[in-house]
Amino acid sequence: MDYSSVHLLNESLVLVSPEEVAQLEQQLGTKMPAGYQDFVTTLGLGILNDTVRVYTPNRISRELKDFQQRWDEYWFWDEGRDVLSKEKALESIIIADTGNGDELVFHPSQPDKLYVLPRDSGQIFEPGSTLDEAVEWILHSGVLLGDADEEDEDFLRPEGLYFEPFPPE
Repeated sequence: MDYSSVHLLNESLVLVSPEEVAQLEQQLGTKMPAGYQDFVTTLGLGILNDTVRVYTPNRISRELKDFQQRWDEYWFWDEGRDVLSKEKALESIIIADTGNGDELVFHPSQPDKLYVLPRDSGQIFEPGSTLDEAVEWILHSGVLLGDADEEDEDFLRPEGLYFEPFPPE
């Protein structure tokens, strides 16, 4: 993804350092998916196109066990077990979500294979092998978001990609 073409809704970027990504990879014992480091070191903490929130290393480290426990307690993705088994899902690492509650994860043994655990479906989707492919799929496939033409016409946002930085965690 060409981050230079992403329109910033404000200039208050909260960026992550490459060292923070390296520390997370060491802690987790795996590489992060391709594109993750570029996203968090270039755009950082915030939301892309009012939809995708990529988690910082700090948030992943702090909340991963809570996500895994919740997935176990509220597991309902049996229709997707041929894509990602429950056992592997419970070992997976969350890296992003959508404003609707869909979660983007990967298993530590395969950081080049991303999965979406959708909030409103028992299916599990494979949106691509990189963060960029997954973001593109989330924003444009129509599977999670439906038809973009259904958006409120009074709510104007820039064309293309735009990013709204959040305050520090």
